[in-house]
Amino acid sequence: MPTSRLPPVVMDLKQFMTRGRVLQLYRDILRTTHNIDPNDKEYVRQWARSDFERYRFEKDPDRIQTLLTQGKVQLRTLENSVILSKRKWKA
Repeated sequence: MPTSRLPPVVMDLKQFMTRGRVLQLYRDILRTTHNIDPNDKEYVRQWARSDFERYRFEKDPDRIQTLLTQGKVQLRTLENSVILSKRKWKA
């Protein structure tokens, strides 16, 4: 019998949309790492993976929204750091 990749519990629309935002944040973080040094890239990817895994089974919607907001701030900080490091090396 093939195993399903679907969650065992049916989500409501709000949970489904939140899940999509979480996955999008994770993909955005990984895309941002394409532009950095390979050693730093692996470190940032491991950091992101561990943070997402740590909160994987979080159920509280308010806590999830807080984590999403914090993740977006961290993503913007990472993007700014990448931009600044590119300017530093071009100068």
